Amino acid sequence: MGIAPNLCVLLLCLTGVWSEITLTQPKSVVKKLGESYRLTCAVSGFSLDDYWMHWVRQAPGKGLEWLAGQAGSGNKVHAPAVRGRFEISKAGNTVYLQVTNLRVDDTAIYYCARDGGGSPWGSGTFLEVTSDIQIKPSVYLSSTYGDTSSNQAEISLLCLVKDFQPRNIQQTWFSDNKEITTGFNKYPAVLGQDMKYTMCSVLSVSASDWNANKVYQCKAGDKAAVITKPQPQSPHVFSVVPSWEMVYNQTTAALGCILSGFYPDSVQVSWLKAGVPITQSGTKLPSTKGKGDTFETVSYLTVQVADWKKGDEFTCAVSHKPTSFSTRINMKYREEVSVLLQNPSIKELWINKTATLVCTAVCSDPSQVWITWKVNGRQRSKGVTAQPQREEGTQHIVISLLRTTAEEWESGVEFVCSAQSGPSSSPVSKRTRSARVPPKSPEVRLLPPPAQETKNQSRVTLECVITGFYPDLIQVSWEKESSLISSNTRAGPTALEQTGTFSVRHYLTVSTEEWRKGSVFACAVSHPPSKFTSRKEVKNVQGETFSCPSGNPPGTCPPCTFAPELLYHTNLSVTLRNGEKHQYKCDQQKCQIKL
Repeated sequence: MGIAPNLCVLLLCLTGVWSEITLTQPKSVVKKLGESYRLTCAVSGFSLDDYWMHWVRQAPGKGLEWLAGQAGSGNKVHAPAVRGRFEISKAGNTVYLQVTNLRVDDTAIYYCARDGGGSPWGSGTFLEVTSDIQIKPSVYLSSTYGDTSSNQAEISLLCLVKDFQPRNIQQTWFSDNKEITTGFNKYPAVLGQDMKYTMCSVLSVSASDWNANKVYQCKAGDKAAVITKPQPQSPHVFSVVPSWEMVYNQTTAALGCILSGFYPDSVQVSWLKAGVPITQSGTKLPSTKGKGDTFETVSYLTVQVADWKKGDEFTCAVSHKPTSFSTRINMKYREEVSVLLQNPSIKELWINKTATLVCTAVCSDPSQVWITWKVNGRQRSKGVTAQPQREEGTQHIVISLLRTTAEEWESGVEFVCSAQSGPSSSPVSKRTRSARVPPKSPEVRLLPPPAQETKNQSRVTLECVITGFYPDLIQVSWEKESSLISSNTRAGPTALEQTGTFSVRHYLTVSTEEWRKGSVFACAVSHPPSKFTSRKEVKNVQGETFSCPSGNPPGTCPPCTFAPELLYHTNLSVTLRNGEKHQYKCDQQKCQIKL
């Protein structure tokens, strides 16, 4: 046959054997907090001298984390997070990972893996690190039982045991205080991302035992939960009818019946029109779980708007046999009125010393609507005037004004506006009173133009920042060399802050040449409610020296009159609000800024 063919056969056989690559790891191990452990990975089908080997782990609820690697030549690399506590090594055909001072967060599945073609991995070793700390579980018990009309031969009870440590907790079932030893399935505990365990158990009980009101208990450690067949509960029934706005210009409308708090799920709903059952009754939605063991559902009926508006009465009839419950809710169209009540404006209160409240009624038939006022519980007609009625789209607007003094409004008495549509309808009322919030004076800052703007632009902008004032009644004016300026000024929008106060920014634009001359510009602010006035000045301050208050430690000179532009400073430089940094010198008394 010759040597060559035999050699080929031998090489093929050896190749086949060598290609059976395996990485074998122990399945799991449990260690205590602070102990050490050496993970092992036995390989076959290749030589450790020819490949890089790695250790990777995956903690519960997290992704893969690379830990360490070792080259065939012996060079080692470790992840910074575990360096010094984890050590990779190899000997013969085994790769090791020595872990010292084990921590609870070392609990994970540890994999060994090889570089190269195919990149084979081991099956993984689950290393569980336990501590002496015991966390008691929370126990929850529920059933699959729902409808008494169903023909369930068995009922499943689910016991959920959550958030416990250590894993080896004892879980048992009881029926009428007697331990149950058969008829249930226990599922292994699962470690969560928070390093706490969760497990569950399912018990099957016969429908006859369940209907006999036996008491079942699931116990885990010294915690337990109890369940028995829930007692029937009758439903709570509420009607839902559309408003006149919703049915305007529509041909159909939906009437609804909301049912909640009933058990078991065997409720019946039917609809009637003028006391006669409707052939094609309403639609009942599938029941959903409500509070506790109860259920809730909705039944609705689609009707013609013409029938609804002409006064036909519709009835939702509800019955619940397990509780012998039955009721009927009648629904009929009624004209509705929407009412809005507007408080006096701040400007009117502080400037005119009067208060005007505006009551607006929105309706479909203004001829049937009238508005009345009460002040501090008494009818008020003095100071009441009516505005001309108007129409907005499909709605009619009726407005009534009540004028009084600012003093009465600020006294805190209650103002009530009521609107009624027809003698048979109930009035719709809105109430209001003064919150009596004390005025708050503003803080004022005057910011010079950014340095970059003075270099590159022909015009520059000064900014007056006013914050923290209440109410929103502020007066701002600009001056140049004590003379009033009325042109090239503008105001930004007033903003309501989370603190309940207001803020606003005012701007003055001047020529760059005018600014460089050193003209003095001022922002004058007054807030009448808090009797506050302020006047802030600014000018081109390049190259000037400023005096500082005494008592400041050396090297910490404050910004002084340069404060509007200054953001912060160190003992080496000063940083302006526009981001520019400049050198400065300071001692205990003076701060010189070199721009």
